[in-house]
Amino acid sequence: MLNNELKSRSINELNWSYLDFSNLSQEIKINQKNTYRFFKINEISEDKSAAYRLSMANVIATLRGLNCSLVYLFSGDEQGVSLYLGVSSCNEDADIFEFGEMIKTSFEGNFLGAQINPLKNENNEIEQLLNQPNHLGLITGIPSFNENDQTIAEHNLQGIERIANSLVNEKWQLTVVVEAISVDSILANLDDIYSLSSELSSQIKYSIQASENKGQQQSVTDGSSESTTNGTSKSISEGSDKSKSTSGNETTNSSAKSIAKGGGTNEGTNKSETEGSSDSTTDGKNKSESDSSSTGESVSVTKERIDKRKEDQQKHLCEVQVSRYRKGLSKGLFKTAVYVSAENKATFERLSSAVLSIYQGNESTMTPLQLNKLAAGKRACLKDYITIRSFSTDQHSSLACTQEHALLHSIPKVKNTLWGATLLTSEELSIVTSLPSKELPGFKIRKSVDFGLNTPVDTACNQVKLGNIIQNGRFLENKQVSLPVEHLSKHIFITGVTGSGKTTTCMKLLLESKLPFLVIEPAKTEYRALQQQTKDVEYYCIGNEKLTPFRLNPFQLSNPSSSLMGHISVLKATLTATFPMEAAMPSIVEEAIIQAYNSRGWDIYSNDNYLFDDPFAANSQAWPTFTDMIAALDEIIKSKGMGKEFEEKYQGSLVARLTNLTLGIKGRMLNTRYSIDFDALLDKKVVIELEELKDEQDKSLFMGLIISRLAECMKIRHKKDKKFQHVTLIEEAHRLLSKVEQGDTESKKMGVTMFTDLLSEVRKYGEGLIIADQSPTKLVADIVKNTNIKIVHRLLDAADRNVIGDAMSLDDDQKGFLQHLQPGETIIYSGGWHAPVRVQVNQLADTQGEAIQEKDIAKQGAKQLWQQQAHLLPNTAEHQALFHHDEANFGRWITSGMYLLNIFLRVNNALGADYKKFKNMLLINKMQQNYQKKYNEVTDELAISSSQLDVLLVALFMDNAVIQWDDDSYSLANECMGPAFSALADSATAFNQCKQSQDRGLTSCMTNKVLAAMNSI
Repeated sequence: MLNNELKSRSINELNWSYLDFSNLSQEIKINQKNTYRFFKINEISEDKSAAYRLSMANVIATLRGLNCSLVYLFSGDEQGVSLYLGVSSCNEDADIFEFGEMIKTSFEGNFLGAQINPLKNENNEIEQLLNQPNHLGLITGIPSFNENDQTIAEHNLQGIERIANSLVNEKWQLTVVVEAISVDSILANLDDIYSLSSELSSQIKYSIQASENKGQQQSVTDGSSESTTNGTSKSISEGSDKSKSTSGNETTNSSAKSIAKGGGTNEGTNKSETEGSSDSTTDGKNKSESDSSSTGESVSVTKERIDKRKEDQQKHLCEVQVSRYRKGLSKGLFKTAVYVSAENKATFERLSSAVLSIYQGNESTMTPLQLNKLAAGKRACLKDYITIRSFSTDQHSSLACTQEHALLHSIPKVKNTLWGATLLTSEELSIVTSLPSKELPGFKIRKSVDFGLNTPVDTACNQVKLGNIIQNGRFLENKQVSLPVEHLSKHIFITGVTGSGKTTTCMKLLLESKLPFLVIEPAKTEYRALQQQTKDVEYYCIGNEKLTPFRLNPFQLSNPSSSLMGHISVLKATLTATFPMEAAMPSIVEEAIIQAYNSRGWDIYSNDNYLFDDPFAANSQAWPTFTDMIAALDEIIKSKGMGKEFEEKYQGSLVARLTNLTLGIKGRMLNTRYSIDFDALLDKKVVIELEELKDEQDKSLFMGLIISRLAECMKIRHKKDKKFQHVTLIEEAHRLLSKVEQGDTESKKMGVTMFTDLLSEVRKYGEGLIIADQSPTKLVADIVKNTNIKIVHRLLDAADRNVIGDAMSLDDDQKGFLQHLQPGETIIYSGGWHAPVRVQVNQLADTQGEAIQEKDIAKQGAKQLWQQQAHLLPNTAEHQALFHHDEANFGRWITSGMYLLNIFLRVNNALGADYKKFKNMLLINKMQQNYQKKYNEVTDELAISSSQLDVLLVALFMDNAVIQWDDDSYSLANECMGPAFSALADSATAFNQCKQSQDRGLTSCMTNKVLAAMNSI
């Protein structure tokens, strides 16, 4: 293209002036319809600025072969900054959606973890930016890097964040429109550059040679003659000669061309003069004189002339442009229009100056960045400029330029078509399309670390699908992490601070496993959200009898095959791990436990009972209670002869502390003959909440008792079914398995060790433990070390990160990254994996969503009580017909019946043995009136007679009252107490008369020392 022009003329001077595009908006009218699609980039992963540029260059290279333009739009306003990436095209056939997806995919692949979201059509955010009239300018020229300065490179003095920070609270935009050119166009331009360079090279250097010779000669002759004739003669002759010659030779090495030049000059002068006279007298006289003088001069000069202007132009073409275009062949060359725009003129000037300064490197250049103010000082909309504008130079003379001019300045030009842009390589483009290397308002930069991306492939049918792997923040949709269900029995440890997603992960494991489970939740009620996914969850709200009654006699064995001695050891360990004990206290406690069993006829060595034929019968009185144990404890302390001081100390520390477990709601749940059927719970999905228990020691005690009972039942179940699996989740495990600190008593150490061994032991019975806690450092070290699967959510404390990091083989960077995990993100490691992986857990149940209501829990609680009645209330269960076999009636009766029994006991206790001595009859009468009212209400609700109600009250009393009666006394009370209940419904006087009745059985029961002292059950 250019070759023909060069052959037809000789280049004298190339136009080195900058092409002025200031009239671009006036000269060119937009007639084409432009379509576009934009994405907003909200967040990227932390990296070095150089890595950002290289990654952006890769994204830009994606444009090659696409029939569209890439639009980079960085905007600032009072709220902060916004970064957009989009595609645009004037081609009606262009698939903008597909082009946008390609750019998005490329960006996500090069900026792992970036949050790039498409802007929907109904979103006016981008439309407002594009249609806002602003001061507008076009930046032409080639941006460059700061070279050879390590300090500058480390501080990234060419980052977009420097522009943003200098324009805080201002409205401005930096827009870069990029369009790839074809390889053929690059080659054509490269060929033109070579041709122009060759032509320039012939005009750079000249050699000039010059020589000069000078010569002069003079001769004079003077003679005279005289004769008798007297003759005289005079002759003068003068001559002069001058000669000059020049020669020159010019040779250009780059072409076979030679020019020879020559010239000569000859000058000569002659002058002659003669005089003569003669007379008759001749006189001759002759004199001859000759004088000759000769001079000569010769000068030779050779000169070399270099045209520096053309030399710089040729150097720029060869060393800069050729290199740039060759890079373009490998990674693309792009038409690039860089626009700066701002709401007001002052901001526009500052923005323009900042761009020109920051994006121009510290090396000299012949194509520096240049600002072209558009719209002649008026406002213009960016929407008209998001596709690179082209025009015919024939129609717009003010923008016309030669092909050589365009080549020198990298302005795209083909024949008579010129584009308002600059040809840039992807590397140069990465400067003006850079991403912030420091966080800005509205733009997040999140730290990221490499983790493993592959887990072993397991072909097991039953898998727990936890979530998807995250690669440096990028969610891998097709890379799931699953755990074989059979591996759950190797135990799981889950940790993370509040709000990090720990509970969500636990729920995911429970639901995905499809196994029956038990959850022990000490402090919250978050697991009520499980009801969203499965309706068959049973809840036990310990401490809230109105919702779900719970009974657990720690002294009761689950099965005849259970070891009584082993059960005693576990019970002692539970008490010593919960309550601080010193010196001989643990031994005394164990002795009291053994004594309580002995009092109920048990032989602890043989597991035989000598008092009860079937101690495992439904209404058996064979099991001791805390009341029995405390009575034995008090006697043992006194029998030790430790002296008054130690005796009082032990009684205060042990008797008083354990007596607390027989009072109030704790007494109703723990100081009971019967327990719920834990073996039946193994087949269900159960959540046990301890939120209502406010004392930390009480929570720990219940956790220990439940876990030990669970382990005992799992051992028995495993004997029946070797393949049976069950999962237990222990939240806030440090309450029971806390790390033993210096200064802790030996009994606590032994208790914690026993529980640790117990949890390890249940693994072989098919029990899978999920141990969850906010702080790994609070737990005994064996829990962290010996769990096969470790799942870590966000941890803020450095000590916690180090403990769990060492257990998972994390390096220092990975340990530090644990504090940057987002909610729902975890680091998972399982024994046998080559590396831990970063996973986004797929949420099933929403802990913030609507949970099951308490009225529904109460309804479910009534159903659970109905199912457990044979174990918890064996005497009451014999009268199902009175409840019409209705679980709701049964549940209401238990609440009402306990209300009546407690008033009955208070009145009986208040009256004592001598009715006449009791003076506060107002209190007695008030309680009696409440009793009477409730008594009548129950008869109406259940549609039963008062005698039937008395039967129910006796049965309920026998199921709940913990009194040391033998079989005969038990039967007597069961027969005789009915009249006392109906008497109190009549009046306080009638009740007192009943106590003084001639019926010895009734009198014996009502005056029983224990019964008379009872205020409630």
